[in-house]
Amino acid sequence: MKKIKLNLQEVLTKKKVSQNEIARRLDIGVSTVNDMCKKDIKRVNIETLSRIINMPEFKDVDIADLFIIVDEK
Repeated sequence: MKKIKLNLQEVLTKKKVSQNEIARRLDIGVSTVNDMCKKDIKRVNIETLSRIINMPEFKDVDIADLFIIVDEK
């Protein structure tokens, strides 16, 4: 079975932006960002992802870069 996972931690690392910085600037909990970075979440707030990719540091990031498809048994 294929599953969609968030690739957020890799994008943050590439852009040298910390989870704490994202949480502070978007006024959301650090635990929320941490959960999104773990890749093992069941739901994601699309508005939060949209706010992240609209930050100046992510102007060259395509929304598709935030997702990966994995095969799971």
